[in-house]
Amino acid sequence: ALFHDVGKTVCTKVVNDEITSPNHAIVGSEMVREYFWKSLELSGTKEYQNFRETICFLIKYHSNPVYIGMDKKERKVIKLSLIQELASDFTLNLLYIVSKADVLGRISNDAQYQLNCINEFKNISKTLDCYTKAFVFYNDITKFRYLNGKNIFYNDQLYDDSKSEVIM
Repeated sequence: ALFHDVGKTVCTKVVNDEITSPNHAIVGSEMVREYFWKSLELSGTKEYQNFRETICFLIKYHSNPVYIGMDKKERKVIKLSLIQELASDFTLNLLYIVSKADVLGRISNDAQYQLNCINEFKNISKTLDCYTKAFVFYNDITKFRYLNGKNIFYNDQLYDDSKSEVIM
């Protein structure tokens, strides 16, 4: 959580008398990745890589729960949960904690609304059973087609017709 807004140091500007920090999460995750890699040498082992990438994904997506909760988008929650396949310590539970701490740590007129959205994100994650683990699809073909925008439901049980038997 310490690094979650580090990107604001280079992204913050004043536009129409409002302070804004566009893309600070993406920039911040890149800054931290480089710092962890070069200065802290967290690059060599699988454990270092997992730690580094978990932190960077938490930074990159720390504001997503607010917006996902607003839209109640199961697809986005499922996609975020699958980050755990890349960084095994990443969970939506950790993302919820960082996002909630971010909202509680600043003065905002709509903080309660944002907290409600974050709680909705948590509820969606729990309903989909991916709050503490990656979402589990019925099979790989269902996962592939769902993630590639096909008009199917996440809990469909598609038949894998990509394989065939060849007799010679």
